[in-house]
Amino acid sequence: MHKLRKFYYDNKVIIWRYILIIASLLIVIQLLNYMIKVKNENALKNTNMNSLNVDKNNTIINNPNTNSHITSDKSAVTGEQVDNTSLKKASETIENFVSACNNGNIEEAYNYLSEDCKSELYTDINKFKSLYYDTIFGGAKKSASVENWILNTYKVSITDDIMATGNANGMKIQDYITIIKDGENSKLNINSFVKKEKINKTQTVENLQFTIISKNIYMEYEEYEIKIENQTGGRVLLDTQQNTKSIYVQDSNETKYYSYSHELLSGLLKINNGFSTQLTIKFYKSYSKDRATKNIVFSDVILNYNDIVNDEIERKKIIINL
Repeated sequence: MHKLRKFYYDNKVIIWRYILIIASLLIVIQLLNYMIKVKNENALKNTNMNSLNVDKNNTIINNPNTNSHITSDKSAVTGEQVDNTSLKKASETIENFVSACNNGNIEEAYNYLSEDCKSELYTDINKFKSLYYDTIFGGAKKSASVENWILNTYKVSITDDIMATGNANGMKIQDYITIIKDGENSKLNINSFVKKEKINKTQTVENLQFTIISKNIYMEYEEYEIKIENQTGGRVLLDTQQNTKSIYVQDSNETKYYSYSHELLSGLLKINNGFSTQLTIKFYKSYSKDRATKNIVFSDVILNYNDIVNDEIERKKIIINL
């Protein structure tokens, strides 16, 4: 006992130093464990939140019975606020669509799509199932986080439901979904398809009659359906495809947005006299409410085309107003 006491007094500084170090480490470990526990609880809570209602003070109120939630009542692009009624209806429609997909009710989910969305992307339920449902909802149940993006378009982040999988790092897919009114009902344009606009505007330039039939607007591009009739008396080449910037659209600020020219079939660009061709042309123009398209430009048109293209051949620039 005397030796133990002597050892303690001779080394008490070192002994207490180690005691304090060990105590500090234990406190840090407990603190880290608590922080991890809180983080996991928040992750579970956030991924299982429901679509939101908005009270008169614009406070987000969660409904805990579904697996989607809205993150903001203001546009992420413009900062404009969506009225409470529109926000609630949009939330409910997207929530019901996600719920139908989660429950495997493919026909019900398909019926939420607008007629334009069906005709442009999913002409029958089998295409919807294979191209959209199987890709996104074919595995574990999903949760949806809905962000007010611009006007009636919402950014939807679809993730594996942590309550179903136990995995906080599961699949995450981003889609843009637009709410379309169909009488008293709300329908959806999914997969970044915003809307279809019928134009049916005709203009004749250089004895070429251009009819802009319609325009499909997606989040990342615009797509025009155009019919061109050749009344020149000779063969016409609409574009030589030697320059990727020869076909473009312009907005009111004269900003140019070039076409996906590599997608155009060269055979459709050659029109014999008295014949017509119909083209679907996509342009690199992202969706915006403030940058309306003013005209379409074909800047590399060859009239009286004879299968020879060289620098001496005259090229016409044709502008079609919208």
